[in-house]
Amino acid sequence: LNTSLTLANLPLMDIRPVIAFKVTEQLSLAAGADVYTFTDIYGRGHAVTQFQSSGAPGLPPPGTPLEFNGKDTSVGLNLSLRYTPCLADGNRPWCSFGFQYRSQTRLDLDGQFLAAGTALLNTRTTFVLPQTFTFGVAVWPVLSKDHEWKVEVDLVKTDWSAFQNTDVHLSTGAVIPVPRNWTDTLTVMVGTEYKWIDPAALVHWDVKARAGYLYSTTPVTSQPFDPAVPDSNSHTLSVGMGFLC
Repeated sequence: LNTSLTLANLPLMDIRPVIAFKVTEQLSLAAGADVYTFTDIYGRGHAVTQFQSSGAPGLPPPGTPLEFNGKDTSVGLNLSLRYTPCLADGNRPWCSFGFQYRSQTRLDLDGQFLAAGTALLNTRTTFVLPQTFTFGVAVWPVLSKDHEWKVEVDLVKTDWSAFQNTDVHLSTGAVIPVPRNWTDTLTVMVGTEYKWIDPAALVHWDVKARAGYLYSTTPVTSQPFDPAVPDSNSHTLSVGMGFLC
């Protein structure tokens, strides 16, 4: 597989300015942008794929280090709402529903084709970021002046079927095919949070303990194979604490 891939790096940053508006005590709306760009804060500041030449016709001698790189900036849209039909005393919710949409966008990664560190040709690769739909519901089984307990379930549908290839277009007019053929995915997230309100040990503070579980199906199909991306379903556990003065 060393002729297929030796290194892949995608230091992509998502900058998301959002404006939210509280329509009523029960309904809030938000809209914003997703500004996708590359940064050299970490990684190499651009997308990088490195491999070794197989010595096939048109390629340098076998074992020659090869690299494709590129970067771009693109903007997407996100919309969300929160609806809270169940309000207890003091306008605290005991159930709430949420929805978020993030639009599809694409990055045209302009870069270079390098052999043994020497730039040979200019390249362009299209990288599609899919649209996503997120649905969530939260309930508070415990809601008192001293304690709150929240349980939340979220579903995320990601349209990875838009990610069909990352073909490399060379400045000579030639195209190096890199098929992907990914499929849509569904992610299930379950989380819980227990909050102590103004506990005796920390007066004027709220203390929160959190835990969660995430299950996501893989978008990667069995053909073609690419060792850069894990191709198994994922299970993720998380724990956390929060302190608010």
